[in-house]
Amino acid sequence: MNETYLYPYSVQEAKKRNQLPMWRESYHANVACRNAIEETIRQNFNGMNLKKDCLEPVLAEYGYKRTEWVLATTLQELSWDGRFSRTNKQWAARRYIPQDERHNAEITVRSHPAILDGFVDLYREAYQKLGLFGPEHCVGDRAVQDYTGKVLVRSRFRFPSRHLGMQGFLTRICASRSSTVPWSLQRIRMMTKDHEYFYPYSAQEAKKRNQLPMWRESYHANVACRKAIEETVRQNFDGMHLKKDCLEPVLAEYGYKRTEWVLATTLQELSWDGRFSRANKQWAMRRYIPQDERHNAEITVRSHPAILDGFVDLYREAYQKLGLFGPEHCVGDRAEQDYIGKVLVLSPDTLKESCWSQENQLWYAHDGFGCSPHAIGRSVRCTCLSDGEMTRWNRDEFVGVLDEKFLPDWAKESLSQFQQEEAAESPGMNNQSM
Repeated sequence: MNETYLYPYSVQEAKKRNQLPMWRESYHANVACRNAIEETIRQNFNGMNLKKDCLEPVLAEYGYKRTEWVLATTLQELSWDGRFSRTNKQWAARRYIPQDERHNAEITVRSHPAILDGFVDLYREAYQKLGLFGPEHCVGDRAVQDYTGKVLVRSRFRFPSRHLGMQGFLTRICASRSSTVPWSLQRIRMMTKDHEYFYPYSAQEAKKRNQLPMWRESYHANVACRKAIEETVRQNFDGMHLKKDCLEPVLAEYGYKRTEWVLATTLQELSWDGRFSRANKQWAMRRYIPQDERHNAEITVRSHPAILDGFVDLYREAYQKLGLFGPEHCVGDRAEQDYIGKVLVLSPDTLKESCWSQENQLWYAHDGFGCSPHAIGRSVRCTCLSDGEMTRWNRDEFVGVLDEKFLPDWAKESLSQFQQEEAAESPGMNNQSM
């Protein structure tokens, strides 16, 4: 399947955003999709009827988003043609297509309008079968609505694949900020189940952000995790030793992130206690825990400190075995580094736990305002070295620039390929007409 990101702006807007390579790649994919539609219609129209399965190879290669973009562009460009049905014209008119006369003409499908109208019908039927929510399922004027306490419908064009699982909250309460990252389809292998999102700020900050329901739900899960740790320590300590597999049920139920949050909070709250090892105290201090005396005390594990210290050892060993990249694998001062052309390490805090692997952490930075350490913009356009997914992350979602000595062999091959492609493209980039 063609995984090229569908760029939603015109070439003029791409110039302003310094995103011409991104626009150009998407434009070429749009033209290829147009060619594929014309070819499938030519092969599957018998003079009377269009085969109902003719849509499948186009969707398999270019997906719903790009196919819809090309079809909607075509019907908007040919809105004067009476051979397209009124319902299909109205459907296309609801799709925002930027004004770009020359390039829109290039992706306008040139098949016979009456036959193409049937192809649009097939696409709309296939999309309808997906059962997705859309504007037609919503009420009120979203421009003036207050979202607090409402059930929201998230746009199909902004659904995350690797990103941490906040979408469950976004369907129930108002999001703190809208995502600006273009998401591709889920294509990663599962490692573990995903766990309920934990809220990383204090109750006071949640009030300011109007996110108290979000904080409260996460807080209750933290307390439950604390109780689970206490119970597993109680059941698995024989008076001398703590069973090595006692950590597993806690991780299975609450995940690494929440378990680490509760343990780090505990060691920070009990930093005065000499029964915790220096190494574990230092580990806990590296974890940012917001100041919230009352609530932090509620999630402080109450097991015997010497036994709990052994439980922390087990957690750190389990996390170490995951082999994830961290700040210790990076070089330079990320506050002053330019990211363009660098291999970046995506923070595990940004990724869902089902995506915790080195393959999902290493990204090659192309461009974007976020590449510059002092720019106002935060977005970094980059490509995953393992599967070639191109998307955008914010600068602060990266740990830093990977030290070359830690670059895996599989990543070296991908990196070499990206660098060769960019070197081949750059000499003629400025000479290409728009």
